[in-house]
Amino acid sequence: MKKISNYYVLGIVCLLLSSYSLKSQEFIEKGLSAINERTTKAQLEFLASDWTEGREMGQKGAYIASDYILSIMKSYGVEAYKGNYFQYFSPIQYTRQDGETCSISVFNSNSNYEYNLVKNTDYYIDVTNNSIKLNSEIVIAYDKFKGNYDNYFKSVGLKGKTVVVLGVEEKENKSSLLSTYLKKHQAALVLHVVDSKKIEQKQTILPKRYKSKTYEGDKPEQSYINKKFYLQPETFELPTEFGFISKKSADLILKQSALFPFNSNSKIKRQAQKIKNVKFKLDVKLSKKAIKCRNITGIIKGEDSSHAIIVGAHYDHYGKYNGYIWNGADDNASGVIGMLNIAKAISESGKKPKYDIIFVAFSGEEKGLLGSTAFARSLDDKQKYVYMLNLDMISRDSKKDKDKNACMMIMCKNEKLKSYLENSVKEYELNISLKYWMTDGLKGGSDHSPFARKSIPFNFFWAGFHDDYHRPSDEVSKTNWEKLVNVSKLGYIHIMKIMDQGL
Repeated sequence: MKKISNYYVLGIVCLLLSSYSLKSQEFIEKGLSAINERTTKAQLEFLASDWTEGREMGQKGAYIASDYILSIMKSYGVEAYKGNYFQYFSPIQYTRQDGETCSISVFNSNSNYEYNLVKNTDYYIDVTNNSIKLNSEIVIAYDKFKGNYDNYFKSVGLKGKTVVVLGVEEKENKSSLLSTYLKKHQAALVLHVVDSKKIEQKQTILPKRYKSKTYEGDKPEQSYINKKFYLQPETFELPTEFGFISKKSADLILKQSALFPFNSNSKIKRQAQKIKNVKFKLDVKLSKKAIKCRNITGIIKGEDSSHAIIVGAHYDHYGKYNGYIWNGADDNASGVIGMLNIAKAISESGKKPKYDIIFVAFSGEEKGLLGSTAFARSLDDKQKYVYMLNLDMISRDSKKDKDKNACMMIMCKNEKLKSYLENSVKEYELNISLKYWMTDGLKGGSDHSPFARKSIPFNFFWAGFHDDYHRPSDEVSKTNWEKLVNVSKLGYIHIMKIMDQGL
């Protein structure tokens, strides 16, 4: 046998790699040809039409829209995910009832009385999702304490107590280190002390005629944002509510201790204090009902089904109120069409994807990422989720976008992803100006966040805010069709590159 030259072997390898690269390029080009303005426009015009009635979560218009999305998925050869195209979930809608009471109860040798607090003047509590019946002890804390919280609160228990926080300059901060600590240790209620005027600005009723860009009348405007929803938690935990209490009401509590008047030398700055002989009482009732909603879920199966990529976009919007329909063409019919374009391109590329590609149209994003949270909870522990691509508001131009081609990449910290995106835009001559925002995604306002919390790498394609954001004027006629098509193409190329080259 003749000895084979190393250069000969190297040449064969290079030839094979070149052949593979050309073949891969051919598949991508074929998929790209499936994405065009004609089908993009036709689909967006119906999805954001008056017939879908603003696609409010759980309402008739959303069901019409979801049936339409499903029909497009099926026409592209997308199969049912886990045997069903629909994933049903039931968020709870809740309404705060009349008859709420709140008081400070003082009982000692000198006095025994109950001071009734007035809602929106003496206190304001933005109750999350549970009725509250509270008769608790009171702990006083200082907002600006810097140090070890375990030491600061060691002489007082927090579970089930009302914590009155002094030293607040502007407003409560539910995500502050102090608030996070109090929530972790199951304080029942956290009240930040502010001036009464700051409380009255919240919801004080004024005898006036109500007027806005979409409403004029004698009664308050009816709106989608007035409806409150939540998903049942996976595990039970004692909730912590947050709110405000007036300085006058806080002084009533402090006068029962050596902390009054509060000053720069107060010992509260060094150690939290429990107030003896005083209790905080609160009685808030909520009515609740379950609303049946659904995500649309599909899959294009890959060669390796142990790995999967998720492509998602929310289809819900603000519905119809006061004679207006919130069509939500950009937010987020555009993202749904982008997702469908990617499904079409993969299906028509002529190549079976390396991994499973899961497509999800989420409901309930506008009410707190409810659909994406429900879907993220259902993920299979046996499958490796390589990536999540979220498409939300990808068809309009912000005021800063003078060239009308900008798109923000709100993404996990991964330089390889950035390289893929930049090379794709250049290689395929896409008219897109890429902007980057690297983030952990844990507190993001769109549907990538539930997946980021599961440590799944993600990217959120977003073209930015405009004057029609969350207004009835978000109409199809204002769509930048070139941008929507190009961002869809970039999404498709991006998914293909991740499968071929990895993360």
